[in-house]
Amino acid sequence: MSKNAEDRSQDSTPKPKRRERGIFWKRGSLWVEYGWRGRRYREPAKTTRLTQARNLRNRRLEELRRGIHGRDLERTTFADLERGLIDDYTARANRSLTSIPRRLAHLRAAFERVPAVDIGFDRLNGFVKARLEASASRSTVQYELRLLHRAFVLAVRAGKVAHVPPFPTVTVSNARKVFAAPGELERIVAKIPEDFRPVVRTLGLTGWRAREVLGLRWCDVDGPTATVKLPVERSKNKRPRFFPYGALPPLAALIAERRARTEERERELGRVIPTVFWRSRDRAPLSYDVFREAWVEAAKEARLSHLRPHDLRRSAARALVRAGVNERVVMRLLGWETPAMLARYDILATSDLEDGVARLGAFLGGHGPKTAPAVEAAEIREDEATAEDAARRGYEDGATPRNRTADTVIFSHVLYQLS
Repeated sequence: MSKNAEDRSQDSTPKPKRRERGIFWKRGSLWVEYGWRGRRYREPAKTTRLTQARNLRNRRLEELRRGIHGRDLERTTFADLERGLIDDYTARANRSLTSIPRRLAHLRAAFERVPAVDIGFDRLNGFVKARLEASASRSTVQYELRLLHRAFVLAVRAGKVAHVPPFPTVTVSNARKVFAAPGELERIVAKIPEDFRPVVRTLGLTGWRAREVLGLRWCDVDGPTATVKLPVERSKNKRPRFFPYGALPPLAALIAERRARTEERERELGRVIPTVFWRSRDRAPLSYDVFREAWVEAAKEARLSHLRPHDLRRSAARALVRAGVNERVVMRLLGWETPAMLARYDILATSDLEDGVARLGAFLGGHGPKTAPAVEAAEIREDEATAEDAARRGYEDGATPRNRTADTVIFSHVLYQLS
């Protein structure tokens, strides 16, 4: 027997009994062939079954009709996802752009050699477990997953992946509940360098972020309308914000004092000082990093090391809500778009609960029965009213059930007052 005959006899791989368009036999398995808009595609079906090869070909054709191609999707890597995310942050001028490579470092190490189509729930869950076991904070892991989810969303829009895989949920409960009382704020002011004292007071009165206050310029202050405007380029949510400081006398006096000091220094130097807050020694704008260091030292000396500059934003939100300001107005003043953010910053203290219970006690003390004789007198009056009503209706005394109308009216009145 010749060598070729021996090879044919040893090749026992089943062959398809009939030929089908777009499916052919090559190198011991079935291949599929298809075309779209003048371009031909060929790929191994990795099977010897005609039905599976047919399903693969039909699936590829459907993907091409939808504008995506399976083989191209399988070539998408984590590097492609990262590149799309960085391009998106660059186009939107996101301030977190510089931190993206560092934030993606652990994701890159975990998925760098894994095709994007193979990143699924199991692998993501394993990533979360490994990061938590490595003592990473839950908020950090949650942020990393959000970045990867955003990268997948962008890749779907670009046709590089077919869908966004399901992501595991990382529960985080780390919302700060710290706020500064007025007395504590003044203790910080007393210890911080003089250049930063008006900054701290402005933070406490407006509730704006520290970078927003430190970056205020005189072109942002409209004297005739007594309004401070935060331009779009310095707003976190990319929306302008307004604060009518003229309606708040302490803030109006502070800005007037800053205006007078700035004009005096401008006459001495013979040049314009564009910023509202500046250093006394060289009239340069105040740096956030320097302010942060000064705050930490002042808080330590005032024995309030638990306070941070951002806690003053929470204090302002509490003060506005307790002053009876409408929630939408509070959100507009502080730059929030959802009530959930207001609820997160409007922290309830024990004193707030005590005040609520005290109001309930005052209400019950003035309107509700407190002693046994008062209860008996109320029952007698109710029985008399029931008897009179029965007599008026022509029923015998005691033949009608007890009238609960008075109870319903009183109870409804109490609920209305409590609401």
